[in-house]
Amino acid sequence: MSICIYKFSRLYDLAASCLNSREIKRGTTTQLRSELTTYKKYFPETGQAIYEKNRQHCGRKYKISQAEDFIRYAEEKILKEKWSPDAVVSACKIDAIKKQFGDKFSKIFKTITADIKDT
Repeated sequence: MSICIYKFSRLYDLAASCLNSREIKRGTTTQLRSELTTYKKYFPETGQAIYEKNRQHCGRKYKISQAEDFIRYAEEKILKEKWSPDAVVSACKIDAIKKQFGDKFSKIFKTITADIKDT
């Protein structure tokens, strides 16, 4: 790397830390000169763009995506056949349906009832 952390910190009036070294790593890109030689240069905008892209992958995954079959089943029963959420869960406890959906229905039941109470 063409710039050390100490110089970078002084240049941008920051304290030298590992945070700065990560920022330098994210924001450093390989550039091409007119004579087709390469060099590395730091761009704060690049570092910020890469940081924001990486942030999109952070966070907890939604449980609802793990129970799509159950959600479709519950939607059909609640909306078309006018079942209550309790009736759907009770029906899922029957062995044939439980084998089909596994234990996913019990995990998602709280979410369903919370959504219904909000509407």
